[in-house]
Amino acid sequence: MFEPAIRILHVVGCMDRGGVETWLIQMLRHTDRQRFQNDFLVHTARPCAFDGEIRSLGSRLIHCPAPRNLWSYSASLQSSLLEGRPYDIVHSHVDAFSGFVARFAKQAGVRARIVHSHNNTSRQRRKASVARKCYLALADRNIRRFATLGLAASPLAARALFGSKWESLNTCKRLYYGCDFEPFASPPNETPAGETPAGKAPAGTAEVRRELGLDQDDF
Repeated sequence: MFEPAIRILHVVGCMDRGGVETWLIQMLRHTDRQRFQNDFLVHTARPCAFDGEIRSLGSRLIHCPAPRNLWSYSASLQSSLLEGRPYDIVHSHVDAFSGFVARFAKQAGVRARIVHSHNNTSRQRRKASVARKCYLALADRNIRRFATLGLAASPLAARALFGSKWESLNTCKRLYYGCDFEPFASPPNETPAGETPAGKAPAGTAEVRRELGLDQDDF
């Protein structure tokens, strides 16, 4: 019997060339798209670096207004979640605001709600204004109540978003990134001796080293 693909909605600020975004696009390239349908909800309407590739790989891009007004954001997010066949999983990558994403996804009936901590934001939290700390306290409460799973790229990232006792929580796990280093497997092509680049030829290793003032055997 045919089983429909598991539908996953990733919530991210935008899909430009950042660390989280690059990891997500690499994940999408290697995912079995017959089993998993990965779509992306972004908080911007401007074109971003990975938009074209996302669409070419069969995924949707959903534009949702920046989360300044929680009421309108909640309505827009829930409308997106309920469009067509409902999503099975919401995977949020927007730090503390993921607490609100998890809450709205719960209200929309999404059963699996993942909050992913990618950075150690402890310093920013300590220096936050009183108003910001109130916001963070509410967001953290939402994470505890509405997230069904917390993922973190490192113990420090986990502690920042899920608290110092995160290791004792069955709902929190550390997940190291799997990165594709294939683009770095081969050095750039050297410019053939005696040829002058026409301005568009890629710089060779030796040329780049000269520009940076590095000897050929420097690491």
